[in-house]
Amino acid sequence: FISRTPSHRDKSIQLLIPTLAEVMENTPPELGYNMEIKFPFQPKADRNLHLQSDNFEINRYCDLILDVVFRFIGQNREIGFSSFDPDICTAIMLKQTRYHVLFLADCAERVDQKDYRSWGLEPPIQFAVGERLAGVSIPSRSLLRPSDTETIIRNKVVSPRYISESRDKQRGKQDDPNLDT
Repeated sequence: FISRTPSHRDKSIQLLIPTLAEVMENTPPELGYNMEIKFPFQPKADRNLHLQSDNFEINRYCDLILDVVFRFIGQNREIGFSSFDPDICTAIMLKQTRYHVLFLADCAERVDQKDYRSWGLEPPIQFAVGERLAGVSIPSRSLLRPSDTETIIRNKVVSPRYISESRDKQRGKQDDPNLDT
């Protein structure tokens, strides 16, 4: 772990981004959140893959997030957790039972990731069902592929959808305005 003193630029950026505690403390308790928890993934090409384990970091990271959430929750505040990292989903699910946890799946064949649970559509669904998560959130473009739709229906998985607008615009694709996603 490399420790460094924050530069002036780092400090100015930190001032622009509120902390989770600041957001929860300064918003009405009726306002709900979908907290997407980000965590860096390990690519398979990493030469030190066999030496790395993120479990302790994930555990501490989730503890810090949940500490803030439970410190500022109100009786009416609805919160949902989601992450592209399957270990984050498992940790959040095991550490609390009050809020739903969704696994975010890109549904693209990304075999560069070390974790097969993130590959395609079937492994994320199997993971979510096995861990008793609230479901899998998939890109809306997957609903346009009959094979993916059949997989979702066959597994009876909750499938909230998200639209990756920036990625679709980069590819030059536009969503069908008549399609309700």
